[in-house]
Amino acid sequence: MHLPIHVRQLGRVDYLPTYTAMQAFTATRNTEFIDENGISRCKYGGDKLWICEHFPVFTQGLAGKSAHVLNAGDIPVVQTNRGGQVTFHGPGQVVAYPLVDLKRAGYFVKEYVYRIEEAVIRTLAHFGVTGHRVTGAPGIYVRLGDPGSHAALTGPNNPLAPF
Repeated sequence: MHLPIHVRQLGRVDYLPTYTAMQAFTATRNTEFIDENGISRCKYGGDKLWICEHFPVFTQGLAGKSAHVLNAGDIPVVQTNRGGQVTFHGPGQVVAYPLVDLKRAGYFVKEYVYRIEEAVIRTLAHFGVTGHRVTGAPGIYVRLGDPGSHAALTGPNNPLAPF
């Protein structure tokens, strides 16, 4: 059964409060209650897709080390519980956060990630950009020289100073 997903356009937001709100949503998505017969039940809170931009921030995943951030300057570095190493987010870079109950949807994490990657590949193809997977390196990659490769990788107007 496919349930609808509620899309929220957040605009440009700070990363840490957004991250905290995602954790709170996930923790309370399934609310337990006692029905009129005294039986414990669970009210499903639904899935969400949050779309936003962030003010400049480096996020450091579980595999990240402080040495991976070479010169953050005034840009905050936020430790997260996601996989991966260090990612820069900034204005002009659209970020989509699917807040999906994978168990309820019937997906394992690897299958879900594969499906998200496939959606990215198809979206890039729609804009004439070829995205591909690299064995052993999570994510979708675009070959340099592809017409939209800069926009696909860093966003249309991202400053290069943080790199």
